[in-house]
Amino acid sequence: MSDQSNISDFGVGEVPETNLYECEICGSEFDSAKGRGIHRSKGHEEEEIKRVYIGELQRLADELDRSPSLSDMNQYGNHSSKSYQNTFGSWNEALKQAGLEINEEQNIAKPDLCEEMERLADELERTPTSRDMAENGKYSTANYSRKFGSWNDAVQEAGLEPIREQCVPTEELLNELDRVGEKLGHAPTTVQMKQYGDYGVSTYTSEFGTWNDAVREAGFDPVREKNVSEGDLIDAIHSLGDDLCRTPSAFEMDKVGEYSVGAYERRFGSWNNALQEAGFDLNNRSGVPDDELIAELRNLASRLDRTPRAIDMDSEGQHGSATYTTSFGSWAEALNRADLEHKRILHPDHLDHLARSGYEVEVAEILLDIGIEYEYEGLVIEYEDNRTYTPDFVTEQYVIEVKGHVYRNEEKLAELALEKLSEKQYVVIQDSGPKLPADVHISWDERGKVRRLFE
Repeated sequence: MSDQSNISDFGVGEVPETNLYECEICGSEFDSAKGRGIHRSKGHEEEEIKRVYIGELQRLADELDRSPSLSDMNQYGNHSSKSYQNTFGSWNEALKQAGLEINEEQNIAKPDLCEEMERLADELERTPTSRDMAENGKYSTANYSRKFGSWNDAVQEAGLEPIREQCVPTEELLNELDRVGEKLGHAPTTVQMKQYGDYGVSTYTSEFGTWNDAVREAGFDPVREKNVSEGDLIDAIHSLGDDLCRTPSAFEMDKVGEYSVGAYERRFGSWNNALQEAGFDLNNRSGVPDDELIAELRNLASRLDRTPRAIDMDSEGQHGSATYTTSFGSWAEALNRADLEHKRILHPDHLDHLARSGYEVEVAEILLDIGIEYEYEGLVIEYEDNRTYTPDFVTEQYVIEVKGHVYRNEEKLAELALEKLSEKQYVVIQDSGPKLPADVHISWDERGKVRRLFE
């Protein structure tokens, strides 16, 4: 197939002007990301790929005279930081295998830290960000977080005006998330970002939709909460409720809360059970007629003069967004039923199709890396009342559905797929929520197992 053809196999004059995809190992060029993925999986051994990546890490470290960061590699290196994370499991593991270390922090007195911040502010003629300090300052930003509790607290103690968070460029948000993650050695939680970062969590959720989507966009795997005490979970609900001055929704906890809704479902069985345990009234009525829900959704769209987001419904609508996902299976399906246009569509440059979540992007990258050809949303399954279900990826052997959080009424779609699919196996890759039925079920934390399906 053309996806597997090397551009060099054709005469130069015969190749139309197009985007070329270069193999970072040998330099061969291909006319699609799929073609490059097939070539890389068949033409290069894993150890060869690692040797090339390690060599580039060491070259960049020599050039910078220090261990490179994720952003250093993205800006100055020959490979993307994402390639290192996919190959080695994490950026820090790649550094270890390259024989490189992260600099140790020092214990600096508060007056010295404030003096350095004031010096940098004078130099920049504005309040410095933690990124400014990391790149141009004398001390590590971790010292400020340890001494003052957060970067903005340090800014205020130095007598400077905290940075406004409106209209922050996407690249700057990702760079800051990358910086904090690199200091911690893992993806930051919302609490850690509040403590160590320049920008508030709400700035990220406004830009990316959810905190975990922001984390994935920066190239990290979200931190999974394990063994969180019941008391800590309840305290987090009260804290978020105090911030909102009302009962928080599951959507709001996922976006700006300390823990994911999945942590509450694992501990209490459901979000509503957790709310009741915390002494809150429930947000979401059950049994609301579909027509009433659709009418309210259209009414909110008219008031906002745009397609509502789930968080808009939680803050300004008559029903919680969870009521919609319970009734329609997902927020996107509720928008479909109300004939409203979707807004959260991703168009990654390195894929030849759109994606509806960061989860889908990452699974597509895995399939490309191992050279598997697939169709995105290439199968439509029809069921009652002229509804349709479109799984995410279709390969020669498998139909793959990728899910973040799963609500219980989505089980019927999985059962429908199992019933309808006779020639292919149904694979579900899922992050949280009730386990969906499938021929093959893979948790998001173990998504690397997808590779084994095609061995």
